[in-house]
Amino acid sequence: MPKIIVTFKENATEAERNEAKAKARAASVDPNKPLDEYNIGSFKGFGVDMPDDYVSTFDVNSHAAVKAVEHDGEVTTQ
Repeated sequence: MPKIIVTFKENATEAERNEAKAKARAASVDPNKPLDEYNIGSFKGFGVDMPDDYVSTFDVNSHAAVKAVEHDGEVTTQ
């Protein structure tokens, strides 16, 4: 199962963020597992293990609060 990182738009309300998190949690591999939530300055989002067939439906067009959806991966600076 791929881990997906979802980032929110800066103007997303708490209610919109909670709705998106609830939908992702319901579709996750383990709905009882807490999401990996990020709240660093203006960067707000979460990580979730999600089945491949659901990843394509969880995109920026289906949730008003979502800015981006991407696969988790290693990040380097050089």
